[in-house]
Order: sequence, then C-alpha cells, then structure tokens
Amino acid sequence: MLTELAVSLRNKIDDSITRLELQFGKHAAAVIVALVILFISAVYITPRMHISDHTRNYCNLASAPFHFEANNPMQYRILAPLLGYLTFLRGDNFIWLPRLFCIFFSISVFAYYRKRFSTPAEAVLLVCLLCFSNVYFFSLHTAGYTDIVSYFFIFLCYINLQRKILFSLFFMLAVFNHESNLFLAVPFFFHALYQSKALNFAGFFTTVLSFAIPVALYVLFRKIIAEHTFVAYDYNFYFSKSNISYSLKTIFTNIPLGYFYVFKLFWFFPAYYFIYTILKKHYKTALLMLMYLGFTLLQLVIAWDVTRLLCLCFPVMLFAAERVKELWGAEKFTVFGLILIGFNFLVPQYYIWVDGPNAMMPYIFHLPFQLIKHM
Repeated sequence: MLTELAVSLRNKIDDSITRLELQFGKHAAAVIVALVILFISAVYITPRMHISDHTRNYCNLASAPFHFEANNPMQYRILAPLLGYLTFLRGDNFIWLPRLFCIFFSISVFAYYRKRFSTPAEAVLLVCLLCFSNVYFFSLHTAGYTDIVSYFFIFLCYINLQRKILFSLFFMLAVFNHESNLFLAVPFFFHALYQSKALNFAGFFTTVLSFAIPVALYVLFRKIIAEHTFVAYDYNFYFSKSNISYSLKTIFTNIPLGYFYVFKLFWFFPAYYFIYTILKKHYKTALLMLMYLGFTLLQLVIAWDVTRLLCLCFPVMLFAAERVKELWGAEKFTVFGLILIGFNFLVPQYYIWVDGPNAMMPYIFHLPFQLIKHM
C-alpha cells in the first residue's frame, strides 16, 4: 500500500515538474519547487516574528554594518548583515533575509541534482532531505538567525571541492558569515583529497592554498575590526575556561537528542551507508563521514545551541544519500525516500537548546490562539 502510494507520488512529481520545465523553463520550475517547499515547511513549523536579544544584534548590524561605536558582538559575522544593508533589509526587516536564503538554498540544491539525476523526483528527494530538517527549519522558524546563509555557501563549497577558485570564494563567504564554519575546514580538505584521482604535489598545494587564503583573509579582517571596536563574541570569550566548563557540564547530555533532531528519521541514509562502508572495508569513506560528524561535534566544546550547531554536518547527508542511490538504483531510492519523508513528518519537530527540547509546532496548533487574540 505505502509502496503504491509512493510510486504514484513519484510519478506525479515527475510529470508535474516536467510540465513546468517545458512550459516555463528549468529555472522557473526550480523557483516553484522552492516555494512549495517553503510553504510546506512554514505550515509544519510556523515561522516566528519575535526578534530575540541575540538576533537583535544582527538587525542592528544590518542597519549600520560598520558603526564601530556600537560595539556589536556580531561584528565579526558581517556577511549576512552587510547583505541586508545592501538590499535594504535593515533593522527589523533583516529577519526576511535568512528566509530569502531558505529559497535560494532549496533552489540551488534542486538545480544541482536536477542536472545530475535523470528524474525530477530524485532531485526533489535530495532537497527534502535537507529542507524538511532543522538545516532549513531552524532559520525559517526563528527570526534573524543567519545559519541558512552559511549553509547556502557551504553547499556551494561541497559541490565545488575540485574547483579550487570557486571553493575558495564560497568558503570565504561562509566563514565571513560565521566563524563556526571553520570547523568544516578539515572535513572539506580531507574530502577534496578523497575526490582527487591522481594527487600530485601541485594539486595538493593548490588545495592547501584554497583553504589558506579564505582563513588568512578572515584573520586579517578580525584583526582590523578588533583595532576599531570591542567585539564580545571573540576567541577570548569562546575559549575561556568558564565558557568551556559551562559547555562541558551542560551540553553533552543533550548530544544524542541534538543529533537526532537535525534530521530525525533521515539519519537512516548516513547510518546505512556508514555500516555498508565498514562491511566493505572502505575505511577512508567511513573516516570521511566520521570527520563531518566529529568536527561538527567539536563546536559543542565552546557553544551550547546544540541542534543548530550540529546542522553543520549536513554534507554527510548529501554524501550518503548520493551513494545509497547508486547502490539501490533510482526507483528504489526514490520510493523508499518518499515513504521516509512521510514518516518523518509524523515525528514532532524540536530543536535542542541548552535548556533542553524546544518545540516547533505546526501552524494549525497556533491558529486557534491567533483567532482568539484578534477577537
């Protein structure tokens, strides 16, 4: 029964998107897919409009990116606020910039896999694995967090590991958006070497350079900014004994749930492929997957918003799903994936914070309160 429904849904997705592409073109079809994903996600987890004290700093920075007298603690995370300033999404309107990047993110994922895969449903499935998870939900649900801007550029890094100039540019943009993206430097470096078929000294050197240049530019940027203003969220804050002690005492009990609520049931694909690599003695592949998970986990030594930080491991989901598709074939992969999406929606959505689970409730649960409020 479920298989028949999934096959029917897959066929409808293929037919609908193919018609859209023929009628409006592939770019327009990608935008429509992104808007449908946005609508479903918004109904499922209900975007909030309340600006927290933390994200208020981003809003202020978007109004005046280089107003150093303000001593904004987010000053080192300049990219998203600067984009908000340049696009006139300043002040409280800044909360719409991450939500625009939700659309850009899903468009880029769909467009990439639509070129690689033979059917639209396969590409849609890869989009859903990311966009029906906290990788996408968190930035849509909260008002002003800029993580999805990072993930947009990280995805572009992931698909351009062998294009050194493009990778270097996108990694630089990701790091200028948030310094925590530096935790992906080692997994990306190892992944770039893993993909290299015939690695020589020149190739190794250019790979090192593609990482070194963005890091050097960001270090220089921080040094210049530090000469003009005080930034509270600096290395001294994160690597202080008190902060590390607090993180180690309060966060690690939340790690299992924190990891689970990044993808919930979608973790099947990385788990399945990891076990497969061990059984087949593909230890380099297994190590690569562990590096994405492990270096992402290291963030919790110095910070405590658990699920949000662990979302940084999302390249491992793409890596595993791509290879499970190769093992199973497109039909089995797509049908199983669509069934998994259905069951994943049945698991209530949470994100794990320092104080434990926080619910992300569907819009239908908020509607009665909204109606009463306006009576």
